[in-house]
Amino acid sequence: IVSASLAGVSSVVLESSNFYVQVKAGAASNGTEGDLVMIADTGATVTKESAWLYISDGNITRITPSSGSEGTAVTISGDFLRVGSDSVSAVSLAGVAATIVTESDSEIVVVAGVSDAISGDVVVTASNGAQTILADGFTYIPLPQIFSVSPSTGHEGTEVKIAGLNLLLGGSEVAV
Repeated sequence: IVSASLAGVSSVVLESSNFYVQVKAGAASNGTEGDLVMIADTGATVTKESAWLYISDGNITRITPSSGSEGTAVTISGDFLRVGSDSVSAVSLAGVAATIVTESDSEIVVVAGVSDAISGDVVVTASNGAQTILADGFTYIPLPQIFSVSPSTGHEGTEVKIAGLNLLLGGSEVAV
């Protein structure tokens, strides 16, 4: 196959054989629909009528929190995050795989994986392979370190001072 079009939009031919053809859809407006047309190197053409419908891209609108460390629960909010498929199959935060807890077309909750301090894109991959990306959407902060607990013994009402680094775990306050 030397060329292919989906709903009248030129597509890139990635692979072709007698049994399957894989193409990458070109850019078009939501709702554009039409025929699949493929042309072989012989000039022969094959058409499947009404075979393709362009759907909206996904859109990430908010990441909460936008920074954290291993184990941080992160909520990804947006529109059309499944990009026309049945589910979200993978999420990465700054290039690090996150564990999906719940997912829908408008909200995904993940748990951040293990990483050194790094910033990068939030990438949501739908089960159909479509990706929605928020550039520079998440920053991993170094894991917290506790240096001292003073006093180290006490009873009810004892005030205890805990000293260390990154103790807020990317948040703005410690919840009691």
